[in-house]
Amino acid sequence: MRTTVTLDKDVAAAVRRLRLSEGMGLSEALNRLARAGLTVKPSSKPFRQRAV
Repeated sequence: MRTTVTLDKDVAAAVRRLRLSEGMGLSEALNRLARAGLTVKPSSKPFRQRAV
């Protein structure tokens, strides 16, 4: 699927670093980073003590 996205500078830099270090194309790097972000488990809710 083709689409146009605007990446923040820090995200674009992360994609570039991955591409250079792994020798992969733009689509492959973006897909890998997107999959990694989708598999991150959400942190548990912070502990909150109720006042009585």
